[in-house]
Amino acid sequence: MASTAWKCFPCSRRQLRLDVVLQCGQSFRWHENDRGEWLGVMSSRVWRLKQNDTHIYYQVYSRGTPHPQKDLETKCSPKAASKRHLSGAQASQAGQSKFQKRSHIQDHHTQVTDDALFQQHEAKKEIPDFSSNSQPTTFSKAVSEDTKEPCIKQEPQETDDTHLIAVLQDYFHLNVDIEELYQQWSFADQYFRKTASDFWGIRMLRQDPVENLFSFICSSNNNISRISSMVGKLCIQYGQPIAEVDGRWYHSFPAVAALAEVGVEEKLRELGFGYRAKFIAKSAKYIMDNHGEEWVGSLRHCSYEEAKAELMKLCGVGAKVADCVCLMSLDKAGAIPVDTHVWQFAARNYLPKLSSAKSVTDKLYQEIGDHFRSLWGPYAGWAHSVLFTAELRHMQSKKSSPEKAQKKEENPKKKRAGKSMTTAADVVEPLKRVRSSRRK
Repeated sequence: MASTAWKCFPCSRRQLRLDVVLQCGQSFRWHENDRGEWLGVMSSRVWRLKQNDTHIYYQVYSRGTPHPQKDLETKCSPKAASKRHLSGAQASQAGQSKFQKRSHIQDHHTQVTDDALFQQHEAKKEIPDFSSNSQPTTFSKAVSEDTKEPCIKQEPQETDDTHLIAVLQDYFHLNVDIEELYQQWSFADQYFRKTASDFWGIRMLRQDPVENLFSFICSSNNNISRISSMVGKLCIQYGQPIAEVDGRWYHSFPAVAALAEVGVEEKLRELGFGYRAKFIAKSAKYIMDNHGEEWVGSLRHCSYEEAKAELMKLCGVGAKVADCVCLMSLDKAGAIPVDTHVWQFAARNYLPKLSSAKSVTDKLYQEIGDHFRSLWGPYAGWAHSVLFTAELRHMQSKKSSPEKAQKKEENPKKKRAGKSMTTAADVVEPLKRVRSSRRK
C-alpha cells in the first residue's frame, strides 16, 4: 500500500478538541477509527484528522476516485459520471464554492509521511519553525510501483496546502480565540467556570448551510446515532461518490435540487426516515420553487432575526432547528437552541421558575435565549454549546481537560510516595463519621 502524507499546522487542544467537537451533535458526518483518527466529508473532500497537544494533522482525498459499481463499465470516465448526476452535482458545487469564507492562516506547514514517522514527530513534540524563512519539513519514504492501483487514489491528492489549511480553519472557526472567550464567560458566570474546567476546546463548526439544515430536519425526536445514519443514507442515495478510504466510500451531501425531485419522499420513507421524509422533500421543493440552490447560504448576510424567521417557513423547521442552523452554519453566534438539555441546566442553575413550567412555550423559549445572551454576550451560542456538551451522557468520559488528565497520571506516583505517611485527619475524620452514625 502506498505511504500516506500527513501535514499539520499549530493548534492546541485548549483551542480545539476533535474528540469532543466532532461528536457532540453539531455535525453527523464524522466517525473515529480504531487509530484515533477522525474521518469525514466537508467541502466536497474526504478528510482524515488527528491531533496531539500542539498540532492538528490532516490528509485529504478529493473527488475523482471511481465508484466500484457505477464507473466500472466506463473505466472511470468523468463524462459518464457527470451524466449520472444531472442537477445535484452542479448545483452543489456552485453553492458550496460561493459560501466559502477564508480566514487568515500561516503560510508554512509541516509534512509528515508514514505513520511511524508521525509517531516519532508526535513523541518528540516537535514544533516546526513557522518563520518567514522556514521551509516545510518533509519525511519521505520510497513507494513500490507494485502497490499502486489504477484509477484508485491511495494518497491525499491536493498540494495547495495554503488553501486546505484555510478550509480547515474556516470549518473550525479557528480565527476565534476560544480561550479568551472561556475567560470572559467564566468571569461572568460561576456555573460556567465550574463546568468548563472539564471541557476545554469546544467551539462551533462553520458547516455547509444546506447540509446543516437538512441534517437537523432529520433530528426531530431523534438521537445522534440515528441522525448520523439518516444523513449517511441521504448522501449515499442522492449525493456523489468522492473517494474510497480504508474500504469505505464517502459521498458528498446532496444538492437541494436533488432532494426536491419527484419520488424523494417515498424513497426516504422506504429508507426509514418516517415523517421526516415529508419534511425533507417539502422543504427542498419550497427552496427550489421560491428561492434557488444558494438561498440557504445567502441567509448568512441577513440579521439573526430575519434568518431565523425565513428558516421557520420551511416544513419541519421550528425555533430549535432554526437556531441550530443559525448557530452552526449561518454565523449567528448569539443563537441559542433550546432543547431538553438546555432547559434542564437553565432551570437548575439560572432560572428556577422553569422547574414549574409544564412545557417550553414560545415566550419561555425567548426568555431563556435572552437571559443567556445578556449573561454571555455576542458569542452566547458558543458558551451554551459548552454547557450543552457537558450535559450529554456519552461526553462524560471526555470530562477531564488536558491539564487534569496530566495531573491524574501524576497522582498515583504521589500516592505511592506517601503511602506510609498517615495524617491525623486520616484517623479523625473516619472516627467522627462512625460516632455520628452511632448517635443516630
